[in-house]
Amino acid sequence: MDDTLRNMIIASMVLVLASMYGGDTLGSWFHWEKNIDYNDGDASTTIIEFYSEGYEMEYEFDAGTETGMTDTDDKADADYDDNDCSGNSDCDEMYDLMNGKIKNLLYIILLAGGVALYFLNDGDREKGALACLAMGGAGLLAVLLFASSFPEAMDDDLDAFEDSYSDFDEDPSIFGDDSKSTDYNEEYDYSWRPGFAFALVGLSGIIGMAAYFELKD
Repeated sequence: MDDTLRNMIIASMVLVLASMYGGDTLGSWFHWEKNIDYNDGDASTTIIEFYSEGYEMEYEFDAGTETGMTDTDDKADADYDDNDCSGNSDCDEMYDLMNGKIKNLLYIILLAGGVALYFLNDGDREKGALACLAMGGAGLLAVLLFASSFPEAMDDDLDAFEDSYSDFDEDPSIFGDDSKSTDYNEEYDYSWRPGFAFALVGLSGIIGMAAYFELKD
């Protein structure tokens, strides 16, 4: 087996494993952040990191010098299959996407990678190429499915892109930012973007397709 091809296949599989078990940084699929500057000098930050199994929310409140309030720093997490994962309802849309479709595609990448290594070690380049095609196709399909479906699922489950108090109302999207000012001179800043896991799986798909074309050539 060509060492370059073997290393490409292994690298593609490792990237997927990192997206699944990479912890707080590499395992994050989506990052959501809201910052509020109040008119009395107080400020707060809410950050939500979305992973394959659930999400983690961190809330930080910084008290102004004249309000008499105290600083606060809280964390909370929930699995998508928890009945109260969003505080008052379930997260069935995100659960179906992340624990169903996306996870199955990631397993396909790992399985196809093992099959590709087996056939290439056996000298069957044609079947090895088909396995690499399955790897690359599953990786690219996973990121395409996530980009097109996760923001909508997140909005359905958490009403993330709506905030009546600040008049924030955006169409769900994979990345963006917005700022709002209320009648009480409060400033709201929202930002959202894909996380490292999204990029890792996308890179895995690209490497898988590159291995396929290398074998076909």
